[in-house]
Amino acid sequence: MKIRPTRHCLSFFFILGAMFLASINYQSNAAWLMVFVIFTTGCMSAVHGWRNLSPAVITPGDSPLVQAGDGARLTLTVADPAARDLHALVIELPADFAADKMDEDRPLVAEHHHRLLIPHVAGRGSARAELLLPPLTRGVHQFTALHVSTQYPLGLWRALRRVPVRFFVTVYPEPRGVPLAQAQPDADAAKGSGARGVQHEHEDFRGLRPWQVSDSPRHIDWKAAARGQGPLLIKEWSGGGQGVTWLTWKATAGDPEARLSQLAKWVIEAYHLGLCYGLRLPGSDLEPSSGGA
Repeated sequence: MKIRPTRHCLSFFFILGAMFLASINYQSNAAWLMVFVIFTTGCMSAVHGWRNLSPAVITPGDSPLVQAGDGARLTLTVADPAARDLHALVIELPADFAADKMDEDRPLVAEHHHRLLIPHVAGRGSARAELLLPPLTRGVHQFTALHVSTQYPLGLWRALRRVPVRFFVTVYPEPRGVPLAQAQPDADAAKGSGARGVQHEHEDFRGLRPWQVSDSPRHIDWKAAARGQGPLLIKEWSGGGQGVTWLTWKATAGDPEARLSQLAKWVIEAYHLGLCYGLRLPGSDLEPSSGGA
């Protein structure tokens, strides 16, 4: 832990020095007493600041999911295992904070100082708050430390402690580009396997079954629903009858970031449409499926 004087502390001791010289000049016992009382109060404020800061325990919450270019909000829990209350705690990222991208060796530099004020933490209690993180580039970032400080009680000293933490922030590509309905198929892929291509296998109609939450709206028997014949029904085909949509890297254009943003937009649209879709990237394929996973 470090304790450093603030600019108010410098002004405080400058005025106190002037009072000390005046006390010598006038040989006033009352002035001498006042100087030493004020001097002791100023020094003891550093001790109280240290005692106010030392018990704080900071625990990061679940790692936020954020899109590239957006600021993430990290939930923090500040606990006080001591019996005394804590006051005016400031939590912030270090000026040279170590947010290391997992696939790079260089640290990111914060353009703005992001800080959070915790006015009060009850003794043997805790408080929750959100720390705004700076905009980060796409990828997985690891944070290794936070700074917690206080100028309590008089603002003359700043007690600072570096708290080691470990949390990750996953930054996804920003979804942008043409809608899935306007996407051009991958010319090099097999028929029906491009970004717009839908493969239907075993198109023999098998029957109807009751609707479930995970079913796509495209497979609902809307004619039966319009007639008001009981609950919603889903059409089934032998072999599953699920159309497969392949979202392919080759169906996109531009630099790698633009391609990833386009694929991200298609993935989100395919998810909301309830499609069974797969993802084809250079060197790897994700087999077709549906749902959140």
